[in-house]
Amino acid sequence: MVDVSEIKDQESFEAWLKARPKETRQAEAITLAHRSALRALPVYADWAFDRSRKDDVTHGAVFRAILISAVAANVPTADIRQAAYSASAAASTFSAASAAYSAAYSAAAAAAYPAYSAASAAHSASASAADSDAIWTDLREDCRLVEVKQNLLSHPIRHGAKDPLAEMWEEAKEAMAARQEGWEFWIRFYEAARAGSSLNLEMLTEIATQGNVDDEFAFWKGSDAEVNARISEIVEKYDLITAGKDLLSGPLATTQSATTEHRSHNMPPELVDTPPLVLLQTQRIREDVEAAIEELQQPEPEREELKARARSILDALKAIGAYCAELGDAALKESAKEVGKTGTKWAIGAGVTIYAAQTPQIQDFATRLLDLASKLVQ
Repeated sequence: MVDVSEIKDQESFEAWLKARPKETRQAEAITLAHRSALRALPVYADWAFDRSRKDDVTHGAVFRAILISAVAANVPTADIRQAAYSASAAASTFSAASAAYSAAYSAAAAAAYPAYSAASAAHSASASAADSDAIWTDLREDCRLVEVKQNLLSHPIRHGAKDPLAEMWEEAKEAMAARQEGWEFWIRFYEAARAGSSLNLEMLTEIATQGNVDDEFAFWKGSDAEVNARISEIVEKYDLITAGKDLLSGPLATTQSATTEHRSHNMPPELVDTPPLVLLQTQRIREDVEAAIEELQQPEPEREELKARARSILDALKAIGAYCAELGDAALKESAKEVGKTGTKWAIGAGVTIYAAQTPQIQDFATRLLDLASKLVQ
């Protein structure tokens, strides 16, 4: 059996993997391959997005291959395997940049051929970078963490005090942004892994498995800008779900159950004194946000339903805004002071309710929801 300290090349790493318990070996191999490919990504990005290069080559396939390996260990489904087969269809190793490219494809292939492909990914990653020794040092530390049952994805991809490719990545990131092709998701994806965190797994899985059935992977066809635009819609959907939940637990939390129907002689004076228009409109906003979240979580959100909810929220805000205008600036400033006076959701005087309903986050949510709905294809 190969000890972790003896891992120094493709053969020794593959031997170590083959000695791992059968029930965990595949998931471990995929995750290790994924992290090896991520370590090589700055090298590929530096080459691919070099401002001096003039070509029409699309680069999204490499990022997709790494994405597939990010979810394959946690979601070992037929969809992921099919995506992996597609993404690992070709690899080349004739230069530093293409070695990084090969690491990405080997990482995707690890979903189908764990030990060999993981070892190949590690080898390609080391071949891609000037800091080959550091790549193997990081891999050995990953393997040590695996042996003590640590969650690798909660650890940064580089274990040293300094990332030797940090400067290269920063330059590549600037070049990616300069192209204006919508690489924001991929930058977020890499930087989350780099820091030892991860984006929403459900979102990553949805992106990785797009196009497995319909029209021969049509989702991934076209220019990088076209593919990234499709990805951004999925990302925005999940970001809106998170933003909506934050609204329900934050600015809109005080409006829960505060409808005219719930008001009675048992309610405290603060609630009874709240203007009916404000109560109704803030409750309307809350209900629209809840309905929008529910619709966004559907496999195919209905565009018109999302538009209707967004417009309803904006209309409610407009109605409350008109009421606020009548109160005048002085009353609004005074009402803002009421926030935090009580921890109970029932003690929501008129000023607090108006203040909550007027928060910019709500308008931003509605505007973004309307924008996303307009892009959805039904």
